[in-house]
Amino acid sequence: MEAFQDYLPLMAERLGERGLMQELEKGFHLLADPSSHTITLQSLKQNAPLLGMPPMSDSELREIICLGDSRGRGELDLHEFCVTMVRTSPALMDQALATLFCDASSDEDDEDGDDGNQEEDMEDAASS
Repeated sequence: MEAFQDYLPLMAERLGERGLMQELEKGFHLLADPSSHTITLQSLKQNAPLLGMPPMSDSELREIICLGDSRGRGELDLHEFCVTMVRTSPALMDQALATLFCDASSDEDDEDGDDGNQEEDMEDAASS
């Protein structure tokens, strides 16, 4: 089997967040069942080859669906599909976590009243 090529980070870099989400939505609609507007085992089996995915067994396709099926329905809606795509992209997930933790630490600093300027903080403490 070929090594997995993770193109999502490159797409995110080139298209930006909004553009990436639009492309994911297009991919979703190509894979989805037109009547249920969800990705089912049958729609994935039928449409995956159109996107260049290698042939897969029913159990492999079920695994893909189960990976993102947060409600246990055996199908993916658009939101579940997008979340799954991001979660299964190691590089994109690392970027998202780094951003999340960076934002969280900035929020903590702001709550502490710490503006990051230790020299000024020391001067303020000395003059008190």
